[in-house]
Amino acid sequence: MLILYILGLIIVFIPVYLLVWIGPNPTRDRWLYFLIGLFFAAITGLALYWINLDVRLNPDNPQVIWARLSRTSLAGFLEELIRYPALLIANHYGRRLFSKSGDVLLKVSSAQTIWTRIPDPHGLGMYFGVGWGLAETFGFYIYPKYLAYIDGVEWQIADHILPLIYRITAVMAHTALTYLAMIITINKGFYRLTMIVHIGSNMVNEVFAVLTTTESASILIIIFTRFSIVAIAYFFLRPKVRYLSPALLLLIEIVLFLLFVLIGSFVYLFYLIFSAGIVDVPG
Repeated sequence: MLILYILGLIIVFIPVYLLVWIGPNPTRDRWLYFLIGLFFAAITGLALYWINLDVRLNPDNPQVIWARLSRTSLAGFLEELIRYPALLIANHYGRRLFSKSGDVLLKVSSAQTIWTRIPDPHGLGMYFGVGWGLAETFGFYIYPKYLAYIDGVEWQIADHILPLIYRITAVMAHTALTYLAMIITINKGFYRLTMIVHIGSNMVNEVFAVLTTTESASILIIIFTRFSIVAIAYFFLRPKVRYLSPALLLLIEIVLFLLFVLIGSFVYLFYLIFSAGIVDVPG
């Protein structure tokens, strides 16, 4: 059972593997972006907890849907409110470290970075976004599964495959939201856009969480809305498609997104078929 829990832990870190594989070259300042994103996401999570967003709601209360919508809207608003200044802080300290470290960053022309006044947008966007999403992974997957292991809960693929997809797609969505937030440096209107996109997706998720009868159906809706966030970010950055541009990285992310969801869906489908006894396993 421990081996299976470790397998889940390995899988949930897929975004970090992809970051090193297809993302900008890992340098000390870019890892700093990663850590600052992780840190501020943790701060945001604590803020959401302390302002009592995680209250126990009475499901029989007719006002429950409005309470949930208010909670999730405030969560999206607070995340985007903190994300932008956190990006500026990451950029400030990343540049200071870079000037001292001698690391060679990706050289890009001014035309490639016209969509933002932040230097090294590729490194900042990818590393900060993955760091932010990974903080949520620790809080919503790794820690709960650790408690489940301590309590002796048997590892079941049905209890892991959808949460794994849920967390990995969340990291991808936070990367896309980071790119959107970075455009704020030249167009303040994107501050409103990032908030609307984040709050809107959260509200859709809550509505379908109430309407759907199973957790699996609710998670599938959440995966779809996160894919929509990535697609929106790609649409706004699409005119800048070129080597290692944010739009190209987001396009690769979309392909990986669909591939991972497809593979995960087939694994989950086969599990349901075998667990229902539709197909007999010889032996």
